[in-house]
Amino acid sequence: MGLLRAHHGLWDSYANRYLTYQMGRVLTGEITPRWLEDCLRTAEHFVKLIGANRPVSDLLPDDFCRYRQALLRRGLSGRKGLGVHALDRSVVVVRAMFLPCPHALDSFQPGIRWNRRHG
Repeated sequence: MGLLRAHHGLWDSYANRYLTYQMGRVLTGEITPRWLEDCLRTAEHFVKLIGANRPVSDLLPDDFCRYRQALLRRGLSGRKGLGVHALDRSVVVVRAMFLPCPHALDSFQPGIRWNRRHG
């Protein structure tokens, strides 16, 4: 069973793969549990907006623009739009769900925490 609770469609494999990877990063101390919660909330929001059963090949750039506009107007909670930094974090999460292998880039761009511990 994946981390994404509310949906059981085509997006499970994309969102859950990314969220499982992020959970591993929490366990190693690379990211905080709060970041994982933000990732989960963003993934659920994105899947809800575009539709859980919609094929990935059906997505268009306009869908991502629509998602970004929804974040600006209503945010993740539906009450207040996101600020610049929160918007950037949400966009990073959605983009990362589409990477074929998120951990492949880690060796090229280690995070600040990794640099502090190992640098």
